[in-house]
Amino acid sequence: MIEISLSSLLDKTRKLLGVGAAYVGIVGKPSEFFKVASKLIKKGKKKDFLQLLTEENPIARAMGILCLVRTEGIKSKDTIKPFLKDRTTVLSMPGGCTLIKTTLGAIVWEFFNNINYFGFNMEKEPLYPKKELVSLNFEILSGDQYSNFHWKASRKLIEDIKNNKIDFSLANLQNICASLSLDDIVKGIGRIKNYDLIREFLRNIVKNKDLDVKAKLAAGSALTREVNAKNIELLKDWEKFFNDKIKNAGTLLLRSLHLKEKINEIKEILFRKPSWNWLADHKKEYTKLISIAHPHALYYLKSNGLSYIDDYPEMKKNFINSLFKLINLTPELNQSWNTYSNLPYLIEFFIYGSREGDVKKLFSEQKYTKLIQLIEKYTEN
Repeated sequence: MIEISLSSLLDKTRKLLGVGAAYVGIVGKPSEFFKVASKLIKKGKKKDFLQLLTEENPIARAMGILCLVRTEGIKSKDTIKPFLKDRTTVLSMPGGCTLIKTTLGAIVWEFFNNINYFGFNMEKEPLYPKKELVSLNFEILSGDQYSNFHWKASRKLIEDIKNNKIDFSLANLQNICASLSLDDIVKGIGRIKNYDLIREFLRNIVKNKDLDVKAKLAAGSALTREVNAKNIELLKDWEKFFNDKIKNAGTLLLRSLHLKEKINEIKEILFRKPSWNWLADHKKEYTKLISIAHPHALYYLKSNGLSYIDDYPEMKKNFINSLFKLINLTPELNQSWNTYSNLPYLIEFFIYGSREGDVKKLFSEQKYTKLIQLIEKYTEN
């Protein structure tokens, strides 16, 4: 049997095109990434894996992360935690036949929540004890730099709440998340999606006069994501209180909620009779929709604007102007507690995501350069 050297395994790592698990493809064979990792784990040493973390190649960094997790276990958590912020995209096949584009940060999150991610099927101590993992997921939800996998942390926390693994009281959450400020905990709670218990919890925080105003603002901001009578009436009642504490804070919250309400109204017009020709019939309403400075306007730019731009070149100017309006946020709308706070990251994903080529061809070189400069300005951390 020919023994493969460590250097040849490291060289092979650098030539891989993506990351993958133990069972991929129609026949469920191990991916090349998994096969190389299995050999590196046996042959390499900690210093080799740490060296991989320093390389420019994202696949090499992913390999270093995986090898440290598999060899160091819980001792690796402090070393790999900074890579939660690594937004470099890689192709991944975590199992089955699905190929996805993900970030290194999202892969690290998967390892924290499941040490057997990628299908190693080895009984090992989790990287984080349960209490610390809950705290980590709240930290992720409260941090804008993790926005590309907020949904993962949200889904995990909903699962824990429904399975009664978390005593969902503010006092208990403050105990679990001792390293986070109260307003960051509330901000994290507000980003747990599609769960009625959360909305009621947030309304109670706004009404709690004993809490810090920043925590109450974080709760109010989260409530602007859902238009309903309870949220509107509550923020009307508290508008003056918030305005007295922070200039125009209460008015901004109500304005955000009314913008979302307006978006919903226009959306109903646009999709009342869905067809490939709807933009031809509703250009005026669509222009109104994408000109609203709200994160949901970006969704329609991405999901519909790019699809129709070739057929309706006269919309190009509106499209570009709206994108600039969305990204060039004023300081007052870019407060950490405000619902707009992760919008620059959504736009970053929009530009560098799967439709990058479609976006780039819309702009002149000078305009596109300016757009990239704006993105870098608002996403620097």
